[in-house]
Amino acid sequence: MAKYFYNRDGEVLPLQDNYKGQACFILAGGPSLKDNDLSKLKRAGFVTIGINNSAKVFRPDLWVSVDDPANFMISIWRDPKIMKFCMLGKRGKILWDNNRWCESKYTVKDCPNIVYYQDNEYFKPTDEFLTEETINWGNHTNRCECGAMRDDKKIKTCSVCGKNMFGCRSVLWLR
Repeated sequence: MAKYFYNRDGEVLPLQDNYKGQACFILAGGPSLKDNDLSKLKRAGFVTIGINNSAKVFRPDLWVSVDDPANFMISIWRDPKIMKFCMLGKRGKILWDNNRWCESKYTVKDCPNIVYYQDNEYFKPTDEFLTEETINWGNHTNRCECGAMRDDKKIKTCSVCGKNMFGCRSVLWLR
């Protein structure tokens, strides 16, 4: 079994099957989110997962982000009811206090209910995706889907496979 998740002390956190058989509703942060009646999502019976700043509109059970932690509301980070998933390498990042409009006194590791994961930046769709011990969030800006690297961002077509698949990162990686 792959070890994906870690607690604040770096110990493996076994989350496999925590929500087995349960329904899940994913809230993305698009502009239409605020135009929907989300009151039914507060009922018991399923899990809600928020992505990025969707938690500004609806407080989810679980929350995921991959960008700089300072990009998100301090109230998300400080809320112990929300299980937050964050890259291990970002645990020391200082949070932004959007209420006072300045850096806060908190870092990610000071916040409650954080689940850490180790990320990687090389999406291998056929070989290792979902079997690695790290969580992928797409390719680095200079890496192609085939694994080739480019030296110049002006190069749009990969010299190895001929595709234009450089970059391509997402908090919700769907293809």
